[in-house]
Amino acid sequence: MVTFILFLIAIILIVFNVNAVKKENSGSFTAVLKERQDNINEYDIKLGEIRKEYAENITEVQKEIEELKKQISEITKKSEVMYDKIDNGVDEQKSPPKTDDKKSEEIKKLLKEGKSDDEICALTGLGKGEVLLIKGILKY
Repeated sequence: MVTFILFLIAIILIVFNVNAVKKENSGSFTAVLKERQDNINEYDIKLGEIRKEYAENITEVQKEIEELKKQISEITKKSEVMYDKIDNGVDEQKSPPKTDDKKSEEIKKLLKEGKSDDEICALTGLGKGEVLLIKGILKY
């Protein structure tokens, strides 16, 4: 009995699907494609060309991004190697750049007296950048 019911349902589904396929043939892909090709406008062609151009540009940008990522990773690897060398003591430690001894001694003396950066600039006649640089080198 169950077999008969399943068989009957299968036949009914096949009949409905055959009818649906017959109805669909009028709206099939090939029919729609042919209709679209017949009704294509000049602006549709231009729009397609613009889309193609943008797609190519996006592809080029994506390739450039990938190249930049590779370059960044190479630079990162090189910098890690350099840091490892420095950490392991391979490179010599560089001493801080030397400044004019008179200027640095005078600024050092004024800093010990508790003068501000602006006061030191006014007293020495040096620019604030130079005073800050010397102050940084002297680690005050």
